[in-house]
This record gives sequence, structure tokens and C-alpha cells, in this order.
Amino acid sequence: MLRYNSANKELVSAAGFLKSHIKRVSGIDLKEKIAGGKKIELVIAPVETIGEEGYLLHIDPSFILIKANTRAGIIYGIQTLLQTFPAVRTNASLQVPCMKITDYPRFRWRGCTWM
Repeated sequence: MLRYNSANKELVSAAGFLKSHIKRVSGIDLKEKIAGGKKIELVIAPVETIGEEGYLLHIDPSFILIKANTRAGIIYGIQTLLQTFPAVRTNASLQVPCMKITDYPRFRWRGCTWM
């Protein structure tokens, strides 16, 4: 199951991106907002220390939570989650290792500067 605030249009597109990738690599078609079972939850809520592009990713056997201050943080969290998936479609069950990640950029800019 995939849960997110569907009133937040920023999360609708991020959830669609995640759903399509999961379906492509596993064939699993995530349902939205059904009771019970394992879940993936996307949450935009204030987190002081992670800034605009940071995220919290918490994975345990019953749920996956990606929490960020902005849509950008949610997308970066989704990208990290996707890195744990197989690169190509497989018929094996989709397993993700348990972990807790707090990630945010150290500097305001990305890349390098030219002199």
C-alpha cells in the first residue's frame, strides 16, 4: 500500500513516479490508502535539520517512510529507495533492507565551481 496526502499535488506526482518504477521492476501494482498490510508512506512535514532537499528514510519490515520538508526531499528519498531495488525486472520477491537514513546536502550548491 502507498499512502500520501493526495490533496498535496506535489506528492501525487512523486507517488506516481514511485508506483511506476516499482511496477516496472517487480510487476507489483501498489494500491493507495487501503487498510492493513505493509505500507510505503510519503510525508511532507517540518524537519528542522535537513533543509529544503534533505529527507529521512526509515525502512523496517512493516513499512517504509520517506519524510521531507519539500517535494525535492521526497524525490531524493525515493531515489535512494530505488537504489536498493534490482536494476532489471525480476520474478523474485522485492526485498528492501531495513535502514534509517538522514540525508541532506552539506552545501547550498551542487557540482563544482569554475575559476
